[in-house]
Amino acid sequence: METTGLTTTEAKALLNKIGPNKISIEHRFSFFGLLFSETFNLLNILLMIASAVSLMIGDLLDSILIFAIVILNTIISFWQEYKAERTLQELRNLTHTYVKVLRDGKMSQIDSVELIPGDVIHLESGDKIPADGVIFQSYGLEANEASLSGESLPVFKRSEAGHNQVFAGTLISAGHGIVLVSATGMSTRFGRIALSLKGIKETETPLQKQIKHLALNIGLIALALSVLIYFVGVSLGQRAVDMFLTSVSAAVAAIPEGLPAIILITLAVGVRRMAQRKAVIRKIIAVEALGAVNVIATDKTGTLTKGEMRAEKLYVLGKHYTPQSIKTALNQPKMKKFLDALVIPNTASLLYRFDHGTKAVLGDSTEGALLQLAEFLGINTELHKASAEILEEFSFDQKRKSMSMVVRKDGKVEALVKSSPEFMVSASTRIPQDDRIKILTEEDKQQLADVYSSLTKSGYRVLGFGYKPMDEQTGYRRDEIESDLIFLGFIALSDPIRDEVKESIRLAKQAGIMTVMITGDNELTAHAVAVKLELAEEGDEIITGKDLEKISDEQLKNIIQKVRVFARTNPEDKLRIVKAFQQLGLSVAVTGDGVNDALALKQAEVGVAMGKKGTDVAKEAADIVITDDNYATIVKAIEEGRTIYDNVLKSIRYLISTNISELLTILIALILGLPSPLLPAQILWINLVSDGFPAIALALDPKDPMAMKKLPRSKEHRLLNLNSLALLIGIGLAVSLIALIVYWHTYKSSGNLAFARTWTFSTLILLQMLVAFIIRGNRKHANQKLVAAVVFTLAIQALILVNPIFYPIFKIEKIW
Repeated sequence: METTGLTTTEAKALLNKIGPNKISIEHRFSFFGLLFSETFNLLNILLMIASAVSLMIGDLLDSILIFAIVILNTIISFWQEYKAERTLQELRNLTHTYVKVLRDGKMSQIDSVELIPGDVIHLESGDKIPADGVIFQSYGLEANEASLSGESLPVFKRSEAGHNQVFAGTLISAGHGIVLVSATGMSTRFGRIALSLKGIKETETPLQKQIKHLALNIGLIALALSVLIYFVGVSLGQRAVDMFLTSVSAAVAAIPEGLPAIILITLAVGVRRMAQRKAVIRKIIAVEALGAVNVIATDKTGTLTKGEMRAEKLYVLGKHYTPQSIKTALNQPKMKKFLDALVIPNTASLLYRFDHGTKAVLGDSTEGALLQLAEFLGINTELHKASAEILEEFSFDQKRKSMSMVVRKDGKVEALVKSSPEFMVSASTRIPQDDRIKILTEEDKQQLADVYSSLTKSGYRVLGFGYKPMDEQTGYRRDEIESDLIFLGFIALSDPIRDEVKESIRLAKQAGIMTVMITGDNELTAHAVAVKLELAEEGDEIITGKDLEKISDEQLKNIIQKVRVFARTNPEDKLRIVKAFQQLGLSVAVTGDGVNDALALKQAEVGVAMGKKGTDVAKEAADIVITDDNYATIVKAIEEGRTIYDNVLKSIRYLISTNISELLTILIALILGLPSPLLPAQILWINLVSDGFPAIALALDPKDPMAMKKLPRSKEHRLLNLNSLALLIGIGLAVSLIALIVYWHTYKSSGNLAFARTWTFSTLILLQMLVAFIIRGNRKHANQKLVAAVVFTLAIQALILVNPIFYPIFKIEKIW
C-alpha cells in the first residue's frame, strides 16, 4: 500500500484538535495533603502539647513561642518536601521517545507526543510502540505485549486481519514494519485502562531506607535520653512541668526529622545536575550506586568512538579501491550486484536537512555510512531501494553477525547478504572473476582473510557482502539464504575516537575504576582502538565470543581482571562478563543499546543506555540514559554520584554530632546537680536555625576535586560504623563540654542563671557552626551556601542578643 503520509499542515491542525500523544494520568502529590502531613507529624504534635501545657501554667510567651516554632518547622519541612517533589516531577519529563514518521512524502523523526491518528510510522526491533496502529507492511515483525497481556512470549505481527494490530506501550522485539496510527494518548488501549499508572509510588532507594532506619534508631535513643533527662531533673528537685517541657523540647531537637527530606533534596538536585551533564537518571537508586562502581564495561562504537562512520576503503571483485577511485569501475556487470547489496538490505535512510543542504542519517550509523557511500557514487538510494520487491528479510543476528534479504529485481530473485568479514568468507563458495563465476579455493579464502585482517589491524570496521540467485518460493530458511554465497567484497569503515575519552579513561583508572571494552567488532579492530586509547597495550590478551564458549564461568572469573578487550561478543556474552565481575564482589556499570542488552543492563548495578542509538527496550531496562552516547559522560556521572553520597554523609554527621551535643549538655548539667542550661524555647530555636540551614548547605556542597582520586566505596558500606559513630560522639561531647564550661563559669561568677543560659545558648549555636566547617573538611573551594547559612544563622542570633524585644521571649539577658 503506497502512501505519502499526512502533510505537516494537516498534522499540526489535527494535533491542536486531538491533543498530544501522552497519558494524562501521572504521578501527582497533593499540596494540601503534604501540608497537612507536615503540620500534624508526631514531633509537631508533641510541641503542640508542650505549647498547651505552657499556656495552662500561665507562661503565655513560652506557649506562643513554641507554637510559632511549630509553624516555622512546618514551613521549612513543607518547603523541603515540596522542592524535592517538584524536582522529581521535572526529572520525569527529561526523557523523550522519538519515532520515524512519514510526513509530506518523506521519512522524518519527531517526538512521539506529536503523533496523531493517520500518521504512518516505521517501527523496528527495539522500539517502544508509541501509539495503537494497524500494520501496512511487516518484515519479520514481532511484538512483546507483556505490559498489556502479561504474556512474555513474542507475538508475530502480519498485515493480514487478526494479526495486524500493535498497541502503545508494548515493544518491538524483532523485525521491522510500517504502521498506520489508529489511536493516540488516552484513546489507546494503554490509555483507556491507564495500566500501572494509578497510584504510582516512588520506590525508596537503599540509601533512603538506610537513612529512615538510622533516623528511627536515633529517634528512639533521643526519646530514651529525653525520658532520662526528665527523671534525672525531677529526682534532683526540678519542677516536673519544667522538666516535661525541657525533655519534650530536647526530644524534638535531637530527632533528625528533616533528614529524609534533606537527603531527597540532595538526590533530586544531584539528578538534575547529572541531567545538565547529559546523564538522565531513570531510577534514582543509580545515583548512590554510581559511587561504588569498580568496573565500566563499555561498548566501542559510538561510545568510545564518535559513531560517525565513513567508508574509506573498498575491496570489490578482487581489487582495492577508495570511494573516489571506484567510480570509474561502476560500469562492470557484477559491480551492480555490489551496489544492490550495499543499498537494498539496509535499515537506515537519509534525511535531507534544508538548513545544512546535506543528508543526515536516520537509523544505524554503519548502515547510514553505506547509503552515504552509494549517494557519493551517484546512486539515488531511495529509488534504488524502491526498485526491488522484498520477498523475505532476516534482521541482523548478533550471533551470526549477518543480515539478509531475498528480493525480486529486474525480474530476477536473489539473496543479498551483509555480514562480518569472517562470516562472509566462511559462507562464500564462489567469486566473480572476469565474466565468469569461479569456485573459491582455500588459498582464495586465506587471501580474503589476509585482506580483512590487514584492514582490521588498522582499526577499521569491516563488512562483507555477497549474493546468490534464488528460486521464488513461499518461504525461505535463513541457513539456506546465507550459505553457498558468491563473494562480492569488503568495505572498511572508519570511526574516529572521541577526543575526551582517553583522558576520561585515565581519570577513571585514577579513581580505582577499571574500564573494559565489550564489542561485537573484530578483535583486531577492537584491539587497535583500545591501544590508541591506552585502554590496553600491545600484546595484551583479547577474549572473543568463541573463546568464551570454550571456558567455564569459574575460569572466566579467574582471568577476567587481566582482560581489557572482549571482541566478537553477543549480548549473552556481555551478561556473562558482568556476572563474572560481580562474583568477584565488584560493582559494574555496563552500557548497552540493543534489545538483547536489556539482560546485562538489568543485571549490572548501573545499567547505562545510549540516548541516540539506544533502542527503547534498552532505555526501559537501564538506570541511566546517556544523551550524548559518550563514555566521558559515564565518568562524569560517577563523579557526581560520589559527590552526592559524600554530601549525604556530611549532612548526617553534622546533624548527629550537633544533636548529641545538645542532649549531652542538658543531661550532664542535670547529673552534676546544676539547673538545666537551656530552656525549651532556646532548645527549639537551636534546632530550628542551627540544624536546618547548615545541613542543607552541606548536602549541596560543590564537588570535591579529590572525589576521583579515591577508591570506590564498598557495596557493603554503611552510613555509620562504630568508628564514625565514636568520632561523632566525640565531637558532640567536646561541644557539650565547652558549652558546660561556659555555663558553669558564667553561672558561678555572676550567680545569674538567665545570664549563664544566654551564654550557653549562644555558645552552642556558635560551636555548631564551627562543627559544620569541621565536618566539611579542609577543601580548596569554598561552599558559598554553607558560608551564607552560617552568616545568616549567626546574624539572627546576634539580632536576638542585641534587641531587648527578644529577651522575654527566649528568657535571656544582655551579655555585654
